Amino acid sequence: MLLVSGLAAPGANIEKLVAAAGERRGRERYREGLRVVVLDDDVVVGYVILIALIANAVKSSSRIRRGSRSSLGPREPARRRLTPRVAFIRVKLALAALPILVGVALTACGGNGGSSGPSLVGSWEWEGSHYSNDTEATPDDPSKYTLELGDDGSVSVVADCNRSSGTWQSDAGDSATSGSLEIKLGATTLAECGPGSLYREFLRDLGGAAAFELTGEKLRIDIRADVGSMTFGQPS
Repeated sequence: MLLVSGLAAPGANIEKLVAAAGERRGRERYREGLRVVVLDDDVVVGYVILIALIANAVKSSSRIRRGSRSSLGPREPARRRLTPRVAFIRVKLALAALPILVGVALTACGGNGGSSGPSLVGSWEWEGSHYSNDTEATPDDPSKYTLELGDDGSVSVVADCNRSSGTWQSDAGDSATSGSLEIKLGATTLAECGPGSLYREFLRDLGGAAAFELTGEKLRIDIRADVGSMTFGQPS
């Protein structure tokens, strides 16, 4: 990060500015009217070089001379010289725009690279439901009860020996760790899966989803009307 509280004179020496940028972090240097607080050496070097180039460009522009008289015609109209005040304003505006451009670039890089946080989208295994009346439903094998949320809003469910599909929606953003959640199941097979199966409870609780919260590798889905909550883990 680079903080500029002054402005380099148009004739500032580039070598001095670059040398000042290489100083140890946190030290303040003053060169030719430019105050630089060095927080990151690589970023500062780039900023200082850019500032020096802008200053030299302004200096070159200010040397425009009036047109000379032609021997074959009347004197050409004089060009308006770039005054120091105008040069100062132009450079100041350019410097003011730099943080905006850098911020946009960093935001774009952050959105496309690096590790992302926990995401609601993906496959989840049901570890059980805890209800407000102090009862529980805990499957013997969580891998038989899965919930898959697609990034296109689709839902795929495995409830023991049964299958279901549908849609889901939430008011939370892609990187949010909590928010509303609504799951609408469509066509569902209703085969009897045998003693001890919790497919009915699983499908019922999913249909009552009202909100979610992500904590590490765990997903909690709250059931509407404070009935209880479902707990999911990621497949092993």
